[in-house]
Amino acid sequence: MDGWVNCPFCHEKWPIVDGVPRFVSGDSYACSFGDEWNLFSKTQLDSYTGTTISQERFKEVAQIEPKDLRNKQVLECGCGMGRFLEVLAQAGANVIGIDYSSAVDAAISNLHAYPNVTIIQANLFNLPFQPSSFDFVYSIGVLHHTPSTRQALHAIAPYVKPAGTLAVWVYRRYRLFRPYQLYRYLFRHMSPETVLKIIKLYHPIPWFLRRIPLIGKPLSVILPVADYRDTLPLKSEHQLEWSYLDTVDALTPWYEWRHTPDEVRSWFEELGFEQIEVGRTPCSVKGRRPVSTTETSTANC
Repeated sequence: MDGWVNCPFCHEKWPIVDGVPRFVSGDSYACSFGDEWNLFSKTQLDSYTGTTISQERFKEVAQIEPKDLRNKQVLECGCGMGRFLEVLAQAGANVIGIDYSSAVDAAISNLHAYPNVTIIQANLFNLPFQPSSFDFVYSIGVLHHTPSTRQALHAIAPYVKPAGTLAVWVYRRYRLFRPYQLYRYLFRHMSPETVLKIIKLYHPIPWFLRRIPLIGKPLSVILPVADYRDTLPLKSEHQLEWSYLDTVDALTPWYEWRHTPDEVRSWFEELGFEQIEVGRTPCSVKGRRPVSTTETSTANC
């Protein structure tokens, strides 16, 4: 649970704290996510909600059945509190979840009972693995929150084995400006705890406005809050909790880039991936790494 990881290549060492190897000295631009996922440490776990929402979401955006990854070596880049790791662990995959932020503390708390799950705190731009280590690498809703979505994709691609698969989902570019984007420039300077308190004060207003015919929905966007009533199969208390989570998630990230499916597909082509597929969910793309690739002998140090 506590100790050190020693690198035989560069002779650096990193601490293991509470069962998590820590390959970063801080979480920088990702700190809001650490606070967010420790605030909502169980909200999206299927085991907590009693649903299969996360399982279905994974199948939708990763374009693969969890059972097909049984006994495979899998890497999640940006695991948060571990909602998708739980799905894959239960399906029998050997999964490593990395996150730049202190969200790893929530993840290890949620998943410590699974012997086929490893949680690591690391920067996806400098991962502590040998290249070509994983059968399946995926990142869902994370790359667009880094300084560069394209560079983040290029950074994680080398860890896919030849003939392995890389799958990502990023935010799709809007055709029209959305008001919440203005709020984000204000709220991203606040802690998620403070933003949550503000949301709790005003959230009944847009929820009430949406019930007014014709004009209610357009008026409700003035005060941003996610609304999952009648859209997700959740108990009322879980609907409210999930709404708070997704509103905080929309308002507090430092970076938020948006892209077109063709743009993301072009990055897979730059990397030389084959059998590239754009999923039914906008901006979910997966591809197969060619069998013939140039290998590097050591991990990043």
